Amino acid sequence: MWVTGPILHLSELESWADQCERMHRTLTGSARLECMEPNVQVLMSVAGPTGQVAMTVSVTADHVVQRHEIEFLADQSCLPGVIEGCRMALRRFPLRGASVIEAQMGL
Repeated sequence: MWVTGPILHLSELESWADQCERMHRTLTGSARLECMEPNVQVLMSVAGPTGQVAMTVSVTADHVVQRHEIEFLADQSCLPGVIEGCRMALRRFPLRGASVIEAQMGL
C-alpha cells in the first residue's frame, strides 16, 4: 500500500516523537501518531513486562472506501530508531512558529 500527498504535519510528527521518547524512558504507556488527514494512523503500546511494543498501523489511499491495517509486535529497541527518524525529519524541515505543545501550554 502506497500513500502519497500532504498527509502528515510536522506538529503531528513532533508529538509522536515526544510520546515515543516518554514510552522509551518509562517502558509504559503508548504513543499514537494521529494525523489530521485520515490516511495514516499508528499506535504503539508497551505489551507486558518483557518490553515488547505492540504496533497497529492503518494506511489508506481513500479513507471513504478502503482501510488497510497491520498489527505486529516489535522489540523496545525499535523506539530509538523511530525517535531519531522523527527528529531527523524535524531538523530537516523545522516547524515554523510555536510547536503545538508550546501553543497549548501558552509558551
